[in-house]
Amino acid sequence: AWDGNPTFENILAFRWKDPEFRHLLVIVNYSSCESQARVRLSIDRNCVSHVHFEDCMSGESREFHRGELFNPGMLVKLQPWQFLVLEETDN
Repeated sequence: AWDGNPTFENILAFRWKDPEFRHLLVIVNYSSCESQARVRLSIDRNCVSHVHFEDCMSGESREFHRGELFNPGMLVKLQPWQFLVLEETDN
């Protein structure tokens, strides 16, 4: 997440569109230590200024400025083996 912090190497992220056209993002800390990273996303929808994500596991909502998602990226801080399953929503 910052210079000199190598824990970003423990973070795996994958984004896709499912058959129902939902945009899903899974982020996993694939290690036994707390890890932090910035996950960069390119959002295709030019008409929106903010992007909403709903955590499919907890129901919690998160909002990000569209530009922030690309640079510097979504900041994630995950405990050992923790994961997030996020769905991009129109809210």
